[in-house]
Amino acid sequence: LVRNHVERLRVSVKSHWSERKYKELQQDIDDLKSLEKHFQSHSAVFQESWNDGIIKSVESEVQDLGNEACLCLTSEQTAKVRFEEFRRLFLRMGFVLVELPLFKAFTKATMSSVLQVCIDEKWGYGYVFKLGLSLRTKGGDENPDQDRVAQMLLSEFSHFKEVMTMVWNEETIRKPAEDTVQDIRGYTQDPLQPGTSDEVDIERDELLGHFRCFDATYKVLLGEFLPAGADINDLVRKTTKRAEQMKPLSCAKGWDGKVKKSIPDLLAGIFALFTVLKSGDAYNRLESSAEASEGLGEKLLMKPHNIQVLT
Repeated sequence: LVRNHVERLRVSVKSHWSERKYKELQQDIDDLKSLEKHFQSHSAVFQESWNDGIIKSVESEVQDLGNEACLCLTSEQTAKVRFEEFRRLFLRMGFVLVELPLFKAFTKATMSSVLQVCIDEKWGYGYVFKLGLSLRTKGGDENPDQDRVAQMLLSEFSHFKEVMTMVWNEETIRKPAEDTVQDIRGYTQDPLQPGTSDEVDIERDELLGHFRCFDATYKVLLGEFLPAGADINDLVRKTTKRAEQMKPLSCAKGWDGKVKKSIPDLLAGIFALFTVLKSGDAYNRLESSAEASEGLGEKLLMKPHNIQVLT
């Protein structure tokens, strides 16, 4: 009885693989592995290993798909013409990676090699970014499995990190500074009376004015230091010098008007440095790519939210 069940599973493995029913194939493999664990010492049940042939078949197909994908990248012109074919081949490998955990390591290595072949070309960065954008685009109810696999591939490969940054920037709600300022509340607590607090009177017009000063200086600094070749160390020196000019500071005595007026420019330098270090290279790579459209690089920049600055 057990032997017959094993033979039926073997047939099912071949059938599901030929039909590319990956979920069902993985279930068959899991069942066979469990049976082999308990009955591998019984030659009448397991005359040969459950994986005879299937591992070679799957890995050979993944390798063939990878080779076909690389053929789409032989030149920039070929890559453009065969983009949809390249995307289809990449997704086919992606189904194996996502649906068949047994082959994940092998498949990911193959897919990473294909992406690296692309990135090694001078036009490759923009091409991989375009691939990432296409994977992000959902096809609706026509093929939900393909959409699911595409989203998982975006998370699986670091090659698409800039795409994920852009998605995060687009999907994160950014309230206008005016609304944020109106919603800010401040409280003081007496350490001698735990649980009690008094609301602080916030000068909202002054706070909003300081934010606008920050925003204007931040944009100027990005314009100066974001382009490729800019001396980022000069930005560090300018920001450090501004901080030194604010000394000495005393929290006990509070900050006077001169210090408060200096804070927006200091924060502008700090956040400009953060933006350039975190996303400057990606911005410049995309801006110089043939795949870039107007304003696309701007969407990659990691910028502070106004609540981070205001607080």
